[in-house]
This record gives sequence, structure tokens and C-alpha cells, in this order.
Amino acid sequence: MVKGGRIQGVVWDWGDTLMRDIPGHAGPMVGWPHVEAMPGAAAALRALSGLSVRCVATNATESDGGQVAEALDRVDLRTFLTHFLTSSELGVSKPDPRFFEEVSRVLGVPTGALLAVGNDYQKDIIPAKAVGMITILVSPAEEKIEFPAADLVVPSLHDLPDLLGHLLSG
Repeated sequence: MVKGGRIQGVVWDWGDTLMRDIPGHAGPMVGWPHVEAMPGAAAALRALSGLSVRCVATNATESDGGQVAEALDRVDLRTFLTHFLTSSELGVSKPDPRFFEEVSRVLGVPTGALLAVGNDYQKDIIPAKAVGMITILVSPAEEKIEFPAADLVVPSLHDLPDLLGHLLSG
């Protein structure tokens, strides 16, 4: 159960958070000859599948929301998600905090009830926190680095399911 009913949805970054952004590939990811999910993505998505709103929100400029969904379908992740939003469709890009405000508006969920998961502290975490979202940074950094805008820092998506308990339960 969500603590105090606070978290109603999760907003996932796409490139190098859920799907590997493979260098040298051009055009929409759905048309790439090879696509791959990030390690641990399915388990992390499954851990948050009880939330009613599960969204991918990305700065992808060469894919629209439908193409993002199709790319996720190629690695069997689409079924864990309910919404697919891109910066071109939202009219604003990360790291502008208005990106996350617009995501909130489209989803119909207040920013304070959304959990943001991303791999880029500057683009994903700082602007999400600025609008009141709960934030999880996926950062494999070896050295001890402070990320004050991140509510939780995990080295990989493999670690996320076991660490979600204090955010999602009594």
C-alpha cells in the first residue's frame, strides 16, 4: 500500500533508464535493428506495477509516444506502462521543470503524488524535485557523490525493488 496514499504514479525516463541508448543508431528506436532493455528494467517496472499511472516521459526527439511504446514492446516492457509522452508532444524539454508540470497535467495527477525515476541527475532528478515529485536516481557511480535532490539513489534497476519498501508501504 502507498504510504498515506501519497504516490499515485511513476514517471520513468526512457533512454539509459529503461532502454539502452545504443550509440551509432539513428532515427526512432523502434526501427533500430537491435534494441535492449536496461538490466533490471522488467523487475523494477513490475515492482511499481500496482500504481495506477505508469508513464514514460522522455526528451526523445525522433520518436513520438506511439513509437516509444512500440520500442518498449520489442523488449516486453510495454505492458507495465500506461502512458508514453515525449518532449515534442509536451511542448517542453527536460531539464525545464515545466516538462514535469506538463506531464503531471496530462496524467491528471498532482506532482507531489508522482515518483520520478531517471539516470540523469541534472535532467531527470533536479527538475522533478523542483516541482515536488519524489525522485529516484539510478546512478552506478563508484565514488560517494551527494545527490541532494534525489530521495533515493540506486546503483542499478536491479536494486530498486528491494529498496522501494519505505517509499511504498506503511
